Amino acid sequence: MLCDNCKKNKAVFLVKEIMMGEERDIYLCQSCAFDKGLTEVVFDFKFNLKNFINSVIEVDDTIEELLSNNKVCEKCGTSLNEILEDGLLGCAHCFVSFMPVLTQIYSKVFNTKEHYGKIPIKLEKEVEILKRLEEYKIELQKAIKEENYERAAFLRDKIKELSQIKTDSN
Repeated sequence: MLCDNCKKNKAVFLVKEIMMGEERDIYLCQSCAFDKGLTEVVFDFKFNLKNFINSVIEVDDTIEELLSNNKVCEKCGTSLNEILEDGLLGCAHCFVSFMPVLTQIYSKVFNTKEHYGKIPIKLEKEVEILKRLEEYKIELQKAIKEENYERAAFLRDKIKELSQIKTDSN
């Protein structure tokens, strides 16, 4: 999208203008935003995850313990305090190191404990098959446990069918 002001550069800022009750979006490039003095406000803002967390969730004993012990990631040495100050994890292993805290934050913010992310279009069908296979396997175990053998046979056949589709697509 091009800048609404100069109509030349790529827009990187969105300004919401409200005048006399009417709202309007203005898209500006960095140069035009700077000329209008808007970048000073934008760049002075520092996101603080700790303040965000405190405003969204109650800090429980797990988080308090990790904060007071200043636990660090075994791989990169990043502490939980640093993560909460910067809003950035040090490495992929930080997810493992701080799982209790991250799970609690995620579940409070997004109302779920699971994150699926985006699936590349090329893999969408395969991922859907894998999800269904997993669901069918769980249902099959339940059917066997309940001695519902007709349902178990049905699910066994569905699992075979989906496994064949998965094999054929690879």
